Amino acid sequence: TPVTVATTVTETDLFSFRLNANELHPKIVLRFSFSGVYSNTNGVDTFDLKVKMTDSAGATTYSTITSTAGAVTNVGFSGTWTGTVYTIGSSGTIQPDLVGRINNVNKVEADSATVALNTTITQTFSLTITWSANTAGNTATIRNAILEVIN
Repeated sequence: TPVTVATTVTETDLFSFRLNANELHPKIVLRFSFSGVYSNTNGVDTFDLKVKMTDSAGATTYSTITSTAGAVTNVGFSGTWTGTVYTIGSSGTIQPDLVGRINNVNKVEADSATVALNTTITQTFSLTITWSANTAGNTATIRNAILEVIN
């Protein structure tokens, strides 16, 4: 079901998926692909797309890409986030990378270091959006999203 986020500066989930405790193992790859459309009415505002995981201790942002300002109507955004689990346990680590495209502008966040990931507790994987301003008519709708767990 498409999820639409409109006229808000509150960080909002476009997609979420639950990963159970102890479900991940070393060298497992999470690959998340997504696409959608957005409209920016004033041409000044931007938005951040963030890939996060949230557990009982809080949220960790693994990757962020930011749109380029411009007045547009129903133009595309898409991306692929890949995370390779290197170590597991309460001090587990993951190597994240996000490659995206927003309104035909390439966006790349290639992280050079691993990031903490506690694999012993349930994690909620999510793609969130945060608009830079609460402007009437700013919308973003996710149309397709898939999270693959590759052994």
